[in-house]
Amino acid sequence: MFDETLAAIGTVGRVGQIQATGCVTELVIGNGLVTTRYLTDLLTQARDEVLFSTCFWAPSLSLFNLHDALVTLNNRARQDGRRVAVRILFSSYSFAQKFLSFKGVRKWKSDTWEKLGLPNASILDSLDLTVLSRFKKPFGVMHAKFVIIDREVVVLPSSNISCISLHDSSDKRGELV
Repeated sequence: MFDETLAAIGTVGRVGQIQATGCVTELVIGNGLVTTRYLTDLLTQARDEVLFSTCFWAPSLSLFNLHDALVTLNNRARQDGRRVAVRILFSSYSFAQKFLSFKGVRKWKSDTWEKLGLPNASILDSLDLTVLSRFKKPFGVMHAKFVIIDREVVVLPSSNISCISLHDSSDKRGELV
């Protein structure tokens, strides 16, 4: 099932060939908002690429933080005269989707980003943003939550972009990424 999503975002290599090491450099414990603030602080520092994956996507302070982080990243990239590729993946955004969706992978058009709580595409002129959701019955949840920044840092949070309570997040760096 995850193959459709990998095909949509493009893989960097064959998973079976990946052998590397890494180390945990930081552990963050707090509610979903604390974790998201940590993630968005890292996200705004990206130079070339961000891959952001979460399970449930809902209006929340976490989503507001992600919105602002994308605007900040865009402004920094514009100021530096560069473009940053950002890929956002999530599984579900409403309970209705869980009952009515049979689509599999959906690529969200830029004119629908605001519906998701993301910035208007017109102000993201230095980001190459792709937004994908993946939900397919009967076992359609893509539960993976991770953020990869510039293929150097990976963060494995346990929180969604929603208003859920206590979570943790760990930051890994090294060849693993």
